[in-house]
Order: sequence, then C-alpha cells, then structure tokens
Amino acid sequence: MSSKKCHFSDSCEEFVCSEQETWTRLSELKNNTINNIAFPHAENLLEVILLKADMFFQHKFDHENAFVCKNYRTILLRQACFVRALSKCDVCLSVRGLVSHGKNDLRHIAVAQAITIFEVFQIKNSYGKLICRQCRTEVLKKIETIREQAHSDAFNCVFNPESLCCEEDFMEDDDPDHQSPHDNSIEAEKLSKQLAAFG
Repeated sequence: MSSKKCHFSDSCEEFVCSEQETWTRLSELKNNTINNIAFPHAENLLEVILLKADMFFQHKFDHENAFVCKNYRTILLRQACFVRALSKCDVCLSVRGLVSHGKNDLRHIAVAQAITIFEVFQIKNSYGKLICRQCRTEVLKKIETIREQAHSDAFNCVFNPESLCCEEDFMEDDDPDHQSPHDNSIEAEKLSKQLAAFG
C-alpha cells in the first residue's frame, strides 16, 4: 500500500494523513449501510464521506484500490452533535453575515444545500452540519437544479455499476479529453460552463 494515496488528502488541508497501517479500503465503507438523521439521504458510509469531503461530482473510481486514512475517516464521518440547548447554526456568519445564536428550528444540511453552500458561499465540509431556517431560506434562493442533476448523475456512476457512465468510462484510457475523477476543480469548471450556457 506504500504507493497509494489517501483519497481525501486534499479535502481538509489543515490535517495530515495517518500511518498507512490504519487506512481503510473505500469498498468497506460502501458496504456499511447507514440510516442516520445527521446525514440526510445517504445510504452508506462511502456516500457520507464523499459528501462530507465536498466530492459532489465524483465519478467512477476503483473502490478496492482507493483508501481513506484513519485521520480523515474520523474527521469526515464525525456526526453533528445536536444538543438543542447548545446547538447553533453552523453557516450563519458566511451565509447571512451574522453571528449565530442558539436556535430551535435547526436541520442537518442536506445534499442540495451542501452543494450550494460549497459553490456559492465557499464553505467546505458542510454536509450534515446544522442550518437554521433563515439560512435555509437564503440557500434555497441559490440552489440550481442543474447542480443537483450533475451530482445525481455522478453518484449514479459511482454506486450503480450498470450505469451508462460506468460503461463508457472503460474507454477512458483512449479518450484524450478524459479527466481524472479525483480532480474536483475540473468538475467545477465543467459545471460552471454548463451553468453559463443555461444563463
């Protein structure tokens, strides 16, 4: 495993990877189903960790030969603590320019909200964190269907081996325009062009 790289080493720049002896194959996370209110609409731990790492447009990759180190697994799979008396909105300052105070109407950030919060408000790793009603209203104004569809198509490719995307990707080595699925900047650039075309 010495030549391998943690799949998430670029997702949280302030942290470093743990020793490789503690790494986990991503195929193991894919097999761990989940039903947790903190991670809306996620069905397994691989889906959760990709969403937490802002890899919303991740396409097909080899789960058996991709890994996550112990440090990043701990960081990205950390559940949002929802203690009503102490909880605050995690995005008020960035979304509305206000310091957050304790609120009753809090929800965990869902996928469409996380995509918009990441791309529009430049807040990283927001999926599953807490958001208040006022911020949900502001984020809703910015949500675009094309972003959600691009995410849905990408994750269908990751989690559905029979998808057309996966079949086409077997030819990726012969495609001079093919880009690595690990480069989120490439996917963001493509999405920006799509949004401009619809604008």
